[in-house]
Amino acid sequence: MTEIRALEMLIDGQWTGASDGGRFDSIDPATGKVWATVPEATAQDVNRA
Repeated sequence: MTEIRALEMLIDGQWTGASDGGRFDSIDPATGKVWATVPEATAQDVNRA
């Protein structure tokens, strides 16, 4: 079974998740399967960046 990666955002030199904890799946278009989850950035995260 393939491991699903949990990726983070790089903001101000630090790896971090979304400020509200939101995440969404990233789908591999070749297989249709989830290969990673990524933070769902909020306006607050964008302003910090």
